[in-house]
Amino acid sequence: MSTTVDLTKDDAAQPVSVPTTTHISASQAAEIDVKLMGPEYGFTLEQLMELAGLSVAAATQRVFPVTPNTHQHILVLCGPGNNGGGGVVAGRHLAH
Repeated sequence: MSTTVDLTKDDAAQPVSVPTTTHISASQAAEIDVKLMGPEYGFTLEQLMELAGLSVAAATQRVFPVTPNTHQHILVLCGPGNNGGGGVVAGRHLAH
């Protein structure tokens, strides 16, 4: 069972509860990447990484809004794997 979470909630001071998360497999993610970088959509790897990082930063900011007394700092750990570049992009966006 999956739950859709409204991240456009007006009250940004309250964290958004995410009771259920759905996932895709690595092979499904690879298929999506191939399609997005194919002739139909034409995205580059760099564009997809930038969009993924921006999405992570936006969701993080929405769930953990910066206020004068909370969430002043964030630690982004990035490894050499497939999500490392997206993590760096998310960190860059969160720093601004």
